[in-house]
Amino acid sequence: MPAILTTSHLNGSPLTGRIIALDLTKVLAAYFVAFEHLHFHFHPAGVRLSAICALPVSFFESMSGVFFVIAGYFATRDGQWKKAWTNAFWCAVVFLVWNSLFVVCSGIRAQDLSLHHFIDLYGVGAWILPRWQLEGCHTVNPANYPLWFMRDLIFLFLLAPIVKRYAKPIFLLLFISSLTPYFRTVLAGGTGTVLSPFTSVAFFAAGAFLRSLPQETQDGILRFYSPKLIILYLLIFGINIALGSQYPDIRGVLTQKSFATSLFAIWIFYQIARWMEVRIPLATPATKRLVPVIFLVFAGHAVIYTFCLPDLLLNSLAMALAAPFLVFALMLLLFAAMKKWCPYLLRPVAYYKIRSKSTHQA
Repeated sequence: MPAILTTSHLNGSPLTGRIIALDLTKVLAAYFVAFEHLHFHFHPAGVRLSAICALPVSFFESMSGVFFVIAGYFATRDGQWKKAWTNAFWCAVVFLVWNSLFVVCSGIRAQDLSLHHFIDLYGVGAWILPRWQLEGCHTVNPANYPLWFMRDLIFLFLLAPIVKRYAKPIFLLLFISSLTPYFRTVLAGGTGTVLSPFTSVAFFAAGAFLRSLPQETQDGILRFYSPKLIILYLLIFGINIALGSQYPDIRGVLTQKSFATSLFAIWIFYQIARWMEVRIPLATPATKRLVPVIFLVFAGHAVIYTFCLPDLLLNSLAMALAAPFLVFALMLLLFAAMKKWCPYLLRPVAYYKIRSKSTHQA
């Protein structure tokens, strides 16, 4: 099996450099997040855009689950409280910057925010009491709706040292619980447009559990990919999705995944990125260029879709399909501009810390 590619070009030794396949997994997940949300904003005539946008979720469940697993893997690397507070602080800053920008733009454009209670524009109600909604509030998301992921991540970063210390019992408890009738629903991969806080913790704990395994086992998992397994998985769930489209009454039964199935789906998703790393020569240089803007894409795509595109383009199918690529292009330009003229903004805006000499994964 080809050795995994890292910046230090390690071959057979423990993985210590940037793991390209993990970076590529994050890039692909960020793209599909931006793709998944197209149907909230674009309305091309004669096209069920919502069905097209639902395909990544139908195959792999929420892309945010991918980010939670990877975040759990790296946030529990050392288990230091200082590091946990630092991660949580800067994640909160980025969250506040982009959500506040959305709220301000909504005020300027007179955008309807009636789904939110005025005291819950930042979506904290879902963490105070899971799935709790204030009177007159119809969503548990922040105003900039994709940022529910970063809201949850703030709390998970704070819990990282505890999760690291008890990674195995926490993960095994949640995993076994997800097999029971009640917790199978609570820990389902997706609950409407947002994961429950319980599910966020479960995915984060899965990443911490992977980190707790012996280094040789981690390396083996991260190096592994099987084209046959990938094809078999896509074929099985492709049949489920096709049947679900023919029989809407049982679509949820055919496509909803348990927590265990969601973890397997995330592993398959990673294997696709691993295959791309090994088999597609341009994958590695493209990943290195795109990975710094992942948080910008995640936090900014809804701002672009909502406020930066004229109504005429929102009715175009071609524009809808091109929009995620446009988001990446704009965020690359924004990142380059900040890096050149105001690098001090990279941390609070892009969750990017400039490291002069570092070989570790961010």
